[in-house]
Amino acid sequence: MNEKKEKLDSKSPIPLYFQLKSYIEDQIDTGVWEAGTQIPSELELSELFQISRTTIRQAIGELVNERKLERVQGRGTFVSEISIDKQIERVSGFSQDMRTRGLTPTSDILNFEMVNAPEKIARALNINEADFAILLKRLRKGNNRRIALEVVYLPYEKFKDLLDVEIGNDSLYEILAKKFGIWPKCSQQIIESIKCPAEEADLLGIESGAPVFLFHTTAFDQYDQPMEYTEGYYRGDRYILHLTNVINPSSNS
Repeated sequence: MNEKKEKLDSKSPIPLYFQLKSYIEDQIDTGVWEAGTQIPSELELSELFQISRTTIRQAIGELVNERKLERVQGRGTFVSEISIDKQIERVSGFSQDMRTRGLTPTSDILNFEMVNAPEKIARALNINEADFAILLKRLRKGNNRRIALEVVYLPYEKFKDLLDVEIGNDSLYEILAKKFGIWPKCSQQIIESIKCPAEEADLLGIESGAPVFLFHTTAFDQYDQPMEYTEGYYRGDRYILHLTNVINPSSNS
């Protein structure tokens, strides 16, 4: 790696190893070093920062223990891949999934507007095809790393005031609960494993045709009314699905 010379503050009360650790975390969190990237060797870091290899080992050791870095025998040290456990037997939004994993959820809002509801969407939301829906398309991230692309539709008449809300990085479910008194009670999901289309792959930062999970989700509110339909593309290299089944002991196997 051709890195410019960096400096740590030897006069600071903050230990040098912790300063280095913070530097590496910043490189990861800002996406400079993406998942799977090999970080500079101990020798390179020693020359870069003019610090001892003992200091470097302490910083890297803590990051390995925190699973932010991974040592590969004979190859070097790499930025760990994000692995999100998705419990599909319960309703949970993206923000909740990220926080449960200890990650900070953020979003790039790509579209947020009123649209005519396509037939499939109208059917899922139990509205007429000529009715309006709210379209919210977001690139979802955990610690600034691209995880999913979600295309959400909501019934316009029920949530029209949502268009006046600055959603930013906030949880949609939390906004709906606070502003409209509506929250998800249950959901119906169809999950496919597909080759990612080119447009979605470009947004997710993966190759066209790479494996992704495609979630078709209809969420129902506490009154058993459809409140949201979502098509979500989740990177196959960063999501693990967990399914819990309750077995009826009287059933035959």
